[in-house]
Amino acid sequence: MQWTTGNWPDFTANKIRVNIGYEANTKVLAAPKTDFSVRSVDMMPTVRTALLALPSRGVGGLVFPRADGRMFARSSMDRAWRDTITATGVRQLRPYDLRHTYASLLVMAGRDPLYISRQMGHHSPGFTLTVYGHLMESLPRGHVEWADELVFPEGFEAALNLHLSGAPSHAKPCNPGSSPVGSKPVQNQELVALCSASQRGAWLGEEDSNPR
Repeated sequence: MQWTTGNWPDFTANKIRVNIGYEANTKVLAAPKTDFSVRSVDMMPTVRTALLALPSRGVGGLVFPRADGRMFARSSMDRAWRDTITATGVRQLRPYDLRHTYASLLVMAGRDPLYISRQMGHHSPGFTLTVYGHLMESLPRGHVEWADELVFPEGFEAALNLHLSGAPSHAKPCNPGSSPVGSKPVQNQELVALCSASQRGAWLGEEDSNPR
């Protein structure tokens, strides 16, 4: 992801312009495999706020660079991912699984198949229905503007502070798709419990064979 050319964040339009992909075999950035993969993805508030705060924004180049400005090695990213999964205590996930989680959250947010298809880069809404149609019948649906509101009902500003503390020992699971009525703003530790509960839920779709 780069600031101005590859998969770049367009803060004016509030979109992420997806126009390149990572080829795992050759370990290079190149054009996506299909025309449908070239797309504009809506930038959720949590993502926008986090990107705006990155120090690399004033430098240019890669959004997430190494100290020398170059790209991280795949092994370094894999190690960081495993360490993050262990530290947060969520069940084992591949980075690719977050793609299914995003699609599932869009279903829960009440988005229609055409919108989800375009966000995911699927070749047709019919393919989206084949992969995620079962979720449209089984998941609770609440029409919200951003999927962030389902995961962090207390506000995305608080969500960005989740790394400041660990989950308390007395934390209890809750339904991340429902915002408690009349509840007061929660502290960071309570938000960690909220996030952990949501990550342990069944929000992943089936295998997505559509190339990007």
